[in-house]
Amino acid sequence: MSELSIPDSWSELEMTKLCEVQNGQTPKGLPEKLIEGNVPFIKVSDMNSKGNEVEICKTPIQLGVGSIEKFKIKIIDKPSIIFPKNGGALLTNKKRKLLITGAIDTNIMCLIPPIEIYDYFWNWFKTVDFKQFASGSAVPKISLNDIKDIYVPIPPLGEQKRIVKKTELCFEIINSIEVNLNRAEALIEKYRESLLAKAFRGELVPQDPNDEPASELIKSIIVERSKTKNNAKLKETEEETEAEDLDQPFNIPNSWLSLNFADLVYLRARIGWKGLKAEEYTKTGPRFLSVREFKPDGNIDYESSAHISQARFDESPEIMLKENDVLLCKDGSTIGKVTIVKNLKEPTTVNSSIAVMTPFKGVSADYLFYYLKAPLFQTLVQSRIQGAAIPHIFQKDLRALFIPLPPSKEQERIAKKLDVMFEAINSLKNQIEIKRETITKLKEAILFKAFEGRLVEQIPSEGTGHELLERILKEKQSQEANKAKTKTTKTKEPVKKPQTTSISNHREKVVTLMDIIEYFKKNPEGEITSDLLTELGYHSNHDSVEKFYIEIRELINSKKLILRDIQENGLKVGSSYRYRTK
Repeated sequence: MSELSIPDSWSELEMTKLCEVQNGQTPKGLPEKLIEGNVPFIKVSDMNSKGNEVEICKTPIQLGVGSIEKFKIKIIDKPSIIFPKNGGALLTNKKRKLLITGAIDTNIMCLIPPIEIYDYFWNWFKTVDFKQFASGSAVPKISLNDIKDIYVPIPPLGEQKRIVKKTELCFEIINSIEVNLNRAEALIEKYRESLLAKAFRGELVPQDPNDEPASELIKSIIVERSKTKNNAKLKETEEETEAEDLDQPFNIPNSWLSLNFADLVYLRARIGWKGLKAEEYTKTGPRFLSVREFKPDGNIDYESSAHISQARFDESPEIMLKENDVLLCKDGSTIGKVTIVKNLKEPTTVNSSIAVMTPFKGVSADYLFYYLKAPLFQTLVQSRIQGAAIPHIFQKDLRALFIPLPPSKEQERIAKKLDVMFEAINSLKNQIEIKRETITKLKEAILFKAFEGRLVEQIPSEGTGHELLERILKEKQSQEANKAKTKTTKTKEPVKKPQTTSISNHREKVVTLMDIIEYFKKNPEGEITSDLLTELGYHSNHDSVEKFYIEIRELINSKKLILRDIQENGLKVGSSYRYRTK
C-alpha cells in the first residue's frame, strides 16, 4: 500500500492498474499535414496550439479510414488523458483531455481511466508532478516502470462528484482572478510603451529654451568620433557605414536632431570567437556574458555568467566592457533584447550574439538604453530582419538606424523621468507575479485538501471507495475476459447489407461511440434509425432503442453525459462498424 493520507472510507490503487495505458507511435511516411478525415493525430507540439489548452480539439493531421489502415495506426476511442513522456515538454507537466477518437505519436503516453470516475481522475491527475518520476538521463523521459508506484485515492462515487463540483467552483473563481491579472499586465505593458513613445517624440518632459540645442552638441560629438576612428587599436573593428536617407517616423522638437547610430555611438561586436569551445570555460577568470544574463529589469546577472581564461579575454580588447556600455542582442530568438552595464566589478566580455555600444560624450547611456527598449527602435530592428531564416541584424544596418538626439540636459531629464516611471511599473509587475505565485499555491492547496478527503464532507450512506473499486475491477476483468473470448471464438459471419442513416452523405464510414456523440452535439434534433442501432449491437426492442438515443441527446444537451450510463444501456464501447449512408 502507499503512504496516502486518506479517510478510512476511501480506497487506493496503483494508477497503472486502475487505468489502461497506451503508448503512441509515429508511422514512417506519415505527412506533416493531412486532412483526410476527422481523427486527430496528436503530437506534443499540438498541446500548445490555441484551443487545445485543456482538451485536444484540432491538429494539423486529421486521419481518415485510409491512412489509419495504411499506417496501421492504433486508435484511442475512449475518453482518455494524454501527456508528454519524452523530452523537455515532460518537465512542463502538460496534461490534456482527449474526449474524441484520436491517435498519439511516440512521444506521448495515454491513460484511459474507468469512465465513471473520469472527471474525478482528471482533477486528481493534475496534481501529479512528472519531474519527480522522470528518469535522470540527459533527455527526460517516463516509462511505465517509472509511474507504476503512483497511487490514486478513490472515494465513494457520490463524494467524487462533490469533490469535482467544489474544485471546479473554486477554480472558476481563481481563473477569473487570473484573467484580471493578465488584463492588468497587458494594460501596464501598453502604458510602458506609451511612455517610451512619448519620450522620444519630445512629449514626456518639457523643453527648456536655456538648454544647448542638439545642433551644438553634435559638433563636440563629431570631434570625439574622429578621435575614436583614429585610434588604431579600435579602427579595425569599425565598419564603414554608407550614408542613408533617414526615415524619420515622426516630427521632433526644433532643438532636437535626427541622426544615425553611427553618428552617436561607437558600435562593435565579436565576429566568432577564434575557435573557443565550451570546454575552455574556466571556474575563475574574466566574465563571459550571454543574453541569458540579461534580466527583464535591464540589469545583468553577472554571477550566472561563465568564465574564460585571461588569454582568451585579452584576444579582443575592443569588446572589453566598461561602465555604461549598452548591450544589444543581434541574433536569434531574443534579438532586440537590451541591457546596460552597471556596477561592473570584474573584467567582462561578451559572446558573438551581443553588440556593444559606447555612446560618445554628450549622449546619455541611460537615454540610449531606453531608446533601444522603445517600440520605435524594436520595430526598426524587425524591419531589417524580416524574411531571414535565422534572425540577425548586421552592424552596418544598426549604424544606419534612426535615433532622435535631444539636448544633453533634456536627455538626462528624460532618463530620470523614465527611471521613476519604470520603477513604479516594475513594482506593479512584481506584485502581479506575487499574486500569480499565490494563486498557484492556492490551487495546489485546494487539490491537496480535496484528495486527502478534507474539502467536502463524507456521507456514510454513499458507501465506500472500497466497494466502488471492487465493482470497477470486476467490470474491468469481465471486459477483458469478453475481449479474450471474442478473439478465440471469432468466426466468419455473412456480411450484412449496409444500413441507411442521416449522419453523413454518400460515403462509407466507421461508426464508433464518439461518432454518435459528436453527431448529436452537431445535430441536437437529428435521429438515428432504430434498425441501425439494433445492427450495431443495442437492444433489439424498439422502445429501448428509442429511449436510449433520446436519453443520449438529452444528456449531451444538458452537458451531463455519463458514458457508464451508455454502457449499461447496451452500447459496446470501443467497437466499430461500417455502414453506407444515403
